Amino acid sequence: MKSLSRKFYRAFTLLSLILGASQLTAADRLELEFQKPPDEARPWVYWFWLNGNITKEGITADLEAMKRVGIRGVLIMEVDQGSPVGPADFMGPQWRELFKHVHKEARRLDLEVNMNNDAGWNGSGGPWIRPEDSMQKIVWAETDLTGPRHFDATLPLPESKANFYRDISLLAFPKMGSYRIPNIRSKAAFEMGPLNPTAPTNLSPEMVLDRKLIQVITRKMDENGRLVWDVPEGDWTVVRFGHTATGVENAPAPKTGRGLECDKLSKQGIDANFEGMMEQLIADNRIKPGKQKSGLIATHIDSWENGSQNWTPLMRQEFWERRGYEMESFLPVVTGRVVD
Repeated sequence: MKSLSRKFYRAFTLLSLILGASQLTAADRLELEFQKPPDEARPWVYWFWLNGNITKEGITADLEAMKRVGIRGVLIMEVDQGSPVGPADFMGPQWRELFKHVHKEARRLDLEVNMNNDAGWNGSGGPWIRPEDSMQKIVWAETDLTGPRHFDATLPLPESKANFYRDISLLAFPKMGSYRIPNIRSKAAFEMGPLNPTAPTNLSPEMVLDRKLIQVITRKMDENGRLVWDVPEGDWTVVRFGHTATGVENAPAPKTGRGLECDKLSKQGIDANFEGMMEQLIADNRIKPGKQKSGLIATHIDSWENGSQNWTPLMRQEFWERRGYEMESFLPVVTGRVVD
């Protein structure tokens, strides 16, 4: 009988709590959930690692303190903010062992970890990015020639960065006046800036180039930049167009984690950055596809201070496939064929 009474009491108490909870106002529920929020509502914090100064003991102490005060997850970025250089080189063997400890401890404490996709907080790059997989920009060098004459010489090399340069096209056209399109650097995506429309300009004939007069002479230049060409009569400008790395690097990163920014217009460039870092951390910690409940669950790109880029190696091919015709003024190579 006593046992039955206890069961009845417990059932009655539970029913009373349910009925009471159902009568809570929205404000009451908000107050209760604020005092004890669900995991998905708990805050995350930035967790800055300073220049390789990392230890297992420090990792555990930090994560346990975060757990005690109700933190749900951490977003790791290793930075160089003037701190003395520590013993753990970014993505070196010791660093990767320490990150495995992070993942293990986060899983023990039921915390989530998001690792920035490079060192620093800027962009997506590192020492694993080759110049050919980095952000690219168009460069050029001009040569003035007067014909008729037979020209056989090596053309000036345009600007190159990171010891990397590739030719795009070689154009020749009658020499023109000195007019330049307003805001051309922004319009051509050499830099970020406003593209406000400008008033129409009446130009003199010597400042306007008839496209029919442009000669594409790319096939007359060899891979070393040597041009062999019979220059027609008149004054001509020869422009050697190419592309090189922008030279922008991820920052503010420790020296061991610093390198070129990956090409944001190239699947190959983006894959190179993922493979150079996050893919290795995923393998180290044996993370399988699917939703992870704790430990390393995500990566991200924190901010953008990388300027602009206006070229990628597959630019002409992409343009042809999307538009069905060659890019104006850059005609020599389209989807593997030569046009002259």
